[in-house]
Amino acid sequence: MAFIGLHVLPASSRVRAPASVAVWMEGDRMQQPQQHPTRKRMIRVVLPGAKHQMRVGKEAVVAKGKDRTATRSTVAVAAQAASRLDLAPKQQGWIDVGLQAFFVVFSVLYASMIVKVRRRSQYVKRRAQQRADADEINPKIAKFYDLRSEMWENVWGEHMHHGFYPSGKQSKGVDPKQAQIDMMDRLIQFGGGEKWAVPGSPDAPKSVLDVGCGIGGATRYLARRLPQATVTGVTLSPVQVERGNALNEASMLGTRCKLQIGDAMRLPFADKSFDLVWSLESVEHYPDKMQFFREAFRVLKPGGRLLVAAWCHRECPPALTVNEQYVLLSIYEKYCISYMCSGSELENQALRCGFRALSRDNWTKNVEPFWDDVVKSAFSKKGVEELMRVGPDAVRSALAMRHMIEAFQLDLMAFTTLSARKP
Repeated sequence: MAFIGLHVLPASSRVRAPASVAVWMEGDRMQQPQQHPTRKRMIRVVLPGAKHQMRVGKEAVVAKGKDRTATRSTVAVAAQAASRLDLAPKQQGWIDVGLQAFFVVFSVLYASMIVKVRRRSQYVKRRAQQRADADEINPKIAKFYDLRSEMWENVWGEHMHHGFYPSGKQSKGVDPKQAQIDMMDRLIQFGGGEKWAVPGSPDAPKSVLDVGCGIGGATRYLARRLPQATVTGVTLSPVQVERGNALNEASMLGTRCKLQIGDAMRLPFADKSFDLVWSLESVEHYPDKMQFFREAFRVLKPGGRLLVAAWCHRECPPALTVNEQYVLLSIYEKYCISYMCSGSELENQALRCGFRALSRDNWTKNVEPFWDDVVKSAFSKKGVEELMRVGPDAVRSALAMRHMIEAFQLDLMAFTTLSARKP
């Protein structure tokens, strides 16, 4: 193609400055000149320094040989058209700058999301088949609570479980520690305790087993609610046993409350030993939940009651998404949990082990506000001091609160309560 340079002089009020104009012809088919002495041509005008292009239709005469040029009339038409264009370079306005910034931010966020999804998918594939058995996870659970129990007690007191919020939200003047006591009251009521948890009642349990007792907060609570009962607590943590028994003596309950080392899947008690088996937020740790229900059934007397509150995940189907699996696996890793099941799975396992008169409920909305209080306590002066004292493991557990909060936001968590009776 042949380029023709020319100088465009101002031809209208819109022209702000002279400019060099490049003109070339499009559409040549490279036929011999004598075959097509004339032909319709498109003239493209390109203005350097500006973003304007204009195509002008005009007959052009093909010169001899391979040298092709436009006629004077064609160039004149192109120049006249070009002279009507505003040759001043366009300045970017705030809208253009804003749009460009938006697309940059959007691109970065989109790329981050892709990376996040890919990393979570890889994490799920790597961890999904790594469920630990009791021999592997029990020592980890014991160490987990050996390290953190004193810290939790210093910040929160003797109870190591969720609080219950009747309205499903925080209210001014509601003490989160009182909410923890309300949780135990509600669980007793859920299990029919308005009848048997009355002093002097013939239906009141005389022997109680607290499985996963921590430092004995619920153990002592049950002893106070059931003054005629002896209450035994079992935990994997030697530190919790030592501290809990010291608190029993300090509370003048040492004769009726006792904590000891014990595995929920191999309870160290004879058959038909207890009227009530109580498990408040410990089932999620058990790698073999069915075996726990077998053991609970074995040590209960006929007519005995089982009361459970456990962390579960939402019902399936639909199947858990990769993102939901990632959140759960992150919780398992940071809180030393074997796995969670759905509430219906938990109920079915109890049923298969022989329990009857089963009742199940979902208290997720009633416990969700508790995590706001946990976050506040972690960032309080006392909370920070305790985290620094215990060290990196405790800090990692505190940072894992974000996974619990995300699980509640996704409606992934299902705080499940279960009441059952041994025939």
